[in-house]
Amino acid sequence: NFLGIVPEIEKGKKSGLPQWFGDRMDWKNLADAIEESTKKLSSEEKQNSIIVANFYGHASSLEYYKSSIPVVSGHNSYFLWQNEITLTPQNYILIGKERFTNWKDYFEEVSEIGTFSRRFTKEQNIPIYLARRPRISKEELFGKLKDFRWLLTLN
Repeated sequence: NFLGIVPEIEKGKKSGLPQWFGDRMDWKNLADAIEESTKKLSSEEKQNSIIVANFYGHASSLEYYKSSIPVVSGHNSYFLWQNEITLTPQNYILIGKERFTNWKDYFEEVSEIGTFSRRFTKEQNIPIYLARRPRISKEELFGKLKDFRWLLTLN
């Protein structure tokens, strides 16, 4: 590893930096990837959208760079801020794939609109999806996002 320090949770992984440190890098890359991926949306579509981040790090990095689209995440305690979203979105921008394996059950249309990668971790070509016309309420969907583990598949 780059730093010569390999915590137990990192053994066997090959990346430029340990995950816990590499996660603190490339936040701007994600913000830029979201901006680029949503360029084709009309201003009305953007106003009726929220971003659903796979992990709290993704969500907080987008908020740090002042995303024009509200951001939520169910990861760890980040779900506590979901109630601040007063919008009833018709479009969801979904980041990642680990948790989002069966989104087509919850939306009429789901399409990949971009990707992002990090230089120092194994996060490469992480998909960014646009999900339109939800089949369930925002509250039901947010309830399915709540996750205190690092990995979840919606059921």
